[in-house]
This record gives sequence, C-alpha cells and structure tokens, in this order.
Amino acid sequence: MHQSKVMAVGYIAVVMVLYLCTFLNSAQAAVLSESEQMWIDEHASEVSFSPVKDHPPFLWSQYGVLFGISYDYLNYIQEQLSVNFPKREPRTRKEIIDALKAGEISFTASLSQTPERTEYLLFTRPYISIPTVYVGKSGSKVKTGLEIVEKQLRVSVGDEYGVHEYLSSRYPDMQLVPADNNYLVLQNVLSGVTEIGVMNIASLSYLVREHNMTNLKKIANTGFEANSSFAVANTAPELRNIIDNVIESMPRKTRDAIVSRWITDIATIENLAGTAVVDIPETTSDKKDIYLMGMGALLLLCLGFFLHYVFVRSTPRVDETGNTEYIP
Repeated sequence: MHQSKVMAVGYIAVVMVLYLCTFLNSAQAAVLSESEQMWIDEHASEVSFSPVKDHPPFLWSQYGVLFGISYDYLNYIQEQLSVNFPKREPRTRKEIIDALKAGEISFTASLSQTPERTEYLLFTRPYISIPTVYVGKSGSKVKTGLEIVEKQLRVSVGDEYGVHEYLSSRYPDMQLVPADNNYLVLQNVLSGVTEIGVMNIASLSYLVREHNMTNLKKIANTGFEANSSFAVANTAPELRNIIDNVIESMPRKTRDAIVSRWITDIATIENLAGTAVVDIPETTSDKKDIYLMGMGALLLLCLGFFLHYVFVRSTPRVDETGNTEYIP
C-alpha cells in the first residue's frame, strides 16, 4: 500500500512539472490566423526582400553577406515562419522606396514610419528606437538646431532617411545637403562640405569607432526618434500583419540579445549623445512574460505544498511503543 502511494505521488509530480513547462512555453510562438498561415504558405516564394545599403549597425552588406540588427530580426522572422524569402541586391533608401512603390520588391527593413511614407507603405510596429542628433566638428560653437537655421549652416543628412523628412517639414529654410548614407554624412562634415551632420546615435557611435573619426562632437538632439520598422508594399497587408505578429511574440531576451550584439560601444554613445538612449519598444509579449513568470512561481509553490503534504502522510513514523505507522 505504501509503495503504491509513493508511485502515485511521483506520477502526479511528473504530470504537474510537465504541465508547468508547457504552460511557460505556450505563449512564445507566433500565433497566425488560419487565413494568414494560408497566405504565407501560398505566397512565401513570391515575397522578396531588399536590404538598405550601407546602414550599420542596422543593415549592411560585406563581401555579399548581410549583417546587422535588422538582418537578425529578419532571420528570426524567417525561422518562426519556416520560410526563406528571396533576397534582392542592397539599394539606397530612395531606390528601395521607388522599388516598393513600383511593386518590384515586397518589403524592406530599417525604415522609420513618417506621415509621407504612410501614404504608400505599410509599417510594422517599430523594433528599436534611436534618438537622432546634430553633429559638428569638435571646435564648433553651435548649440541648437534653431541656431543652425538662423545662421543658414549647411546640414548633411541621409537622403530619404526619416530624419530628412522630419527636418524638411520642421525647418523649411534649413540648408539640407542629402548624402547616400551616414558615412558620407560624416565625411561631408569632416571635409567641410557642410558644417553640420545629422544621424542616429547608434550609427554615429559605430562609424566613429570603426573609422576613428575623433574630431567630432554632438551639437544637440534633433527631436526625431529613428523608429526602425519593416516597411511593406501597400498591396500586401497580409505580409505586414504576419511580420507584426512575429515581432509581437518575440521574447524580450531575444530582442535584447540582438541589440547588444551590435550596439556595444556605450561609452562612445554617452560621450557623443549624452543622456540619449537606445530603446526597444515594449510589446504585449513582455507583459505576458511577466504574467507567465508569476503563474509559474505560483504553480511551483502549489506543487511544493502538495508534495510536502503527501510526503508527510506517506512517511512512516514511530509511536511511543516503538511501532511503525503511517498517517492515514
């Protein structure tokens, strides 16, 4: 009788532990609707991705291999969907936007949602948010964006970058000089083509470190947050929703690991950008993780009380006369 009790207790404990593990893992996978799953099954081979050219640490190509934060996100999305989207050649932002409008490609990454772009593109939720700053040479006396406008200083900015549209609408009189990428923005400042450059602090930190650009300093924040999202042609809302669902269900520790892999030079960021910070937007999966952790702890506590109770009742004790007995 005693042996059968112990076996029963062991069986119940195993079942509860398995249930707990299943419970904790149940909310991590992306949940697609039946129609979304059918859509991706039927159209995955037709979906094409084109990366933004020369945009470290978010997305860039070297020796034909893609790298960066956005590419790690893309790989995670493909893994969750069990697909491998056809890749097109890297292009400038302007070329990519034109290709999306013309239907030549299906989607891209590392684009900020802006009022103008929402007229012809669909955007997922942002997966990282980076402040943008004005940059000048170390000896510059300029202190504010308004001063840049008043003095009619030339400002180099990435062509078709989100901050380009922001500055054009906010300061119509600002003397903007478009450049194909952020590296050329800084080269324009260092060579004297422009007095000021504009870019996000993560790219600024990366380029300063990689190219030893020491003769630069932050002037001021622009007020624009570069919110990187996946941008989809407006003819494929299903694709936007599917990618959005995957990002929404992505575990926080996975997102943190991707960002920390590529943004590591915090000292340079703090030196050039002051208190500006890199932010990974919260999703409902973060709140769900907290809920699951709490429920998991409660289940473990209940399991402990249960095992203790059964153990006490199934463990023999010796009475005053020396006889062994079990608690009924």
